Amino acid sequence: MRLKYLLGIVWICAGCAGSVSEQQVNTTTETGLMRNDVTQDSVVSQSSADGVVQKDSQPDEENIQIPVNQEIEAIQAESKPEDSIQTPEISEDSNPSANPLEPEQTDSGTGQTNNAVSAVEKEAESGSSKTSGGESNAAPLVRANPSADAIKKLHTNAEWFEPASSDKWYKQAEQKANKTYLAEYLKLIGYKLPNHAYALIAPIQVQNNKLMMQYYSYNNTAFEYSMTPDGEENYWPASTVKLAACVMALLKMHEYGASSQAVVNYTNVEGTYNNTVEKLCREAIIPSNNASYNRLMEIAGFDEINDHYLPKVFHFPKMILQRRYVRRHPDDSLRISPEIKYTEGSVTGTIPERHSSGKMREQCPRESNCTTLAELAEVMFRTVLHEELPKERRLDLPVAEIDRVRDALKKAPSCIGDGVSVAMGKSAIVYNKGGKVTADDRLEVAVVSSPDKKERYLIALSMPYYVGVERETNRLAMYLIEAMQERNARD
Repeated sequence: MRLKYLLGIVWICAGCAGSVSEQQVNTTTETGLMRNDVTQDSVVSQSSADGVVQKDSQPDEENIQIPVNQEIEAIQAESKPEDSIQTPEISEDSNPSANPLEPEQTDSGTGQTNNAVSAVEKEAESGSSKTSGGESNAAPLVRANPSADAIKKLHTNAEWFEPASSDKWYKQAEQKANKTYLAEYLKLIGYKLPNHAYALIAPIQVQNNKLMMQYYSYNNTAFEYSMTPDGEENYWPASTVKLAACVMALLKMHEYGASSQAVVNYTNVEGTYNNTVEKLCREAIIPSNNASYNRLMEIAGFDEINDHYLPKVFHFPKMILQRRYVRRHPDDSLRISPEIKYTEGSVTGTIPERHSSGKMREQCPRESNCTTLAELAEVMFRTVLHEELPKERRLDLPVAEIDRVRDALKKAPSCIGDGVSVAMGKSAIVYNKGGKVTADDRLEVAVVSSPDKKERYLIALSMPYYVGVERETNRLAMYLIEAMQERNARD
């Protein structure tokens, strides 16, 4: 089995917001498994100048740590060491001379990584982070505009359904999904996706006062498991799972009569945290901070996540979340949640220390994170459209809590924002959570909407990572939306 093992001076990148600073980081990253059959020349607009990262033969997987997405470092300027000891987030390769067990270097007095990007949320406040910036602007985005007669020859039909039954939603979506139209449409316009590209788009409408949707999958990729039966990765979900971590932590706090405004105080392998759960959610979603993700997972609890929240609250048949993002010691994991004290106004309490039962999940080996695009999309769908869902599909959280999460999703950097703007206009609203692992995958999960909500789509996609891939995530998002618009025009 081959593993990704890329080392070198890194670029620390604020998602696709365009703010970049160069830094040599004294840490190592954990990534997904290597794939050697990705053909970059199959992507229409990629130039040879982009370059393909070469994948050398790798050491035995037992000798290195796997997988983790190190995405971006963007600790808020007001963060203090005593409030939150953060783990630097890196988006590309790690330092070849670094000791993998040595703590990261930070600026004294600020808790920030030296030269780290620290303005992501400020850019997001102004709305600039919803456009891609950098490499992704190199190639113009132009609609394909195929002829109406050509569209008529394609298999465009998909059954509208009401996403009402919580325990049957996945089977319902898989059975009713159109799995041919997207491939036919992309072939028609001459756009060939590379191997290991996955895509889902689901139009959302209100019909007769009921929320209805259709599923369109690029072949069967919306429902393909990220891990193959023999333990190879189809794709690594990276930071797209951080939204689920936030939601599950909020559900746990509400079980204890507290909210995201509660201040939690506890110490884990990354240090002591003494601040709100909301701050953890925002840092996990907007700058995609790995240490904040780890803490949210610890609040929710390892067994609660995999034995309760995922299978019984979300009714996910396949998603499993196990991986700690950034490990300072080889045996670091999420299987132990330390004792967590919380305070919210006059309410105080303690979430006791919890230890995992030790159950191993063979379908998701090496304590990986495993899922399908459909499940990643479902978390986004149930968060963004919370009030519009039937009661049995709603998360057991107050609207005020959902609003705080939605605000973070609106401000998160996006690598589909430019494509959405071309397809739907610059006023389109994007709620999204992205993720990437260099030389592995670039993912986006989003709900995009016109201001009047008359045109809305649930989108999830994964593309093999290479330099400049963000121009293609934008292009693919544009074509997915255009495919739906052209289908509507034909109908």
